Amino acid sequence: MKAARLTRHFENSPQAAALALQDCVHFCAQYSRRTDDIELALAEAINNVVDHAYLGPGKGTVEINATVGGGLCCTIKDAGRGMKRQVNKLQCGSAVSERGHGLTLMNALATDLAIKSGKDGTSLSLKFPI
Repeated sequence: MKAARLTRHFENSPQAAALALQDCVHFCAQYSRRTDDIELALAEAINNVVDHAYLGPGKGTVEINATVGGGLCCTIKDAGRGMKRQVNKLQCGSAVSERGHGLTLMNALATDLAIKSGKDGTSLSLKFPI
């Protein structure tokens, strides 16, 4: 059986982000009962990209991938300026944020959280049970 997958590319703007989030949550709802947790975690991650990755709306693109296979994995990628405090991997229970509470919230909602960030952008992956 081939793994189910959704990919969305969108302009870095609140309107485009809201539509991509809606598509992703609809896709995830087909495979998981934790739709509220997934929506909240994804909204936080996507809003962080819109607010922080690029120097203004419409200045870059964002990609969301959701894959089902042994769990539900959602990855948000940008080619923005990266996070100020580079984080290679955060594991559940160990997230410490010097900024807001978004990483802590995402960490609490997902079973796994992984972040890779550098000069070429940021990739944040969230895993959820199905």
